[in-house]
Amino acid sequence: MSIRFLAAAASAAFLLGVAVPAVADTMYGAIATSDSYYGLYTNASSKAEARSKALAACNRMATKKDESCTFRVWFTRCGAVAENDKYVAYGLGTTEAKAKAEAMSSLNASDGSISASGCNDQ
Repeated sequence: MSIRFLAAAASAAFLLGVAVPAVADTMYGAIATSDSYYGLYTNASSKAEARSKALAACNRMATKKDESCTFRVWFTRCGAVAENDKYVAYGLGTTEAKAKAEAMSSLNASDGSISASGCNDQ
């Protein structure tokens, strides 16, 4: 029923020459990490683009120390990666603070820190 209403409203708006706001495209972000570096990419138009750009950003720095990067997480709002000597965890959230808190909670350890975080433009 709501789909028919939306279609009818859009048709009426078109006939009357009224502008209808477009639905925002989903933007993607991603994080990749190595032992010493991270790559963060935000506002990509696809998951694949976000992943490849985050890995490329990380690898540009990591190759200086003969390290390799690993893709960790993609997100549509905000994402964060936390790690300690044994584990790596990620978190997602509507804000960067929430993503960081979820990453630390997922790490489930008293030691550890956020290695990377970021958000797409909203």
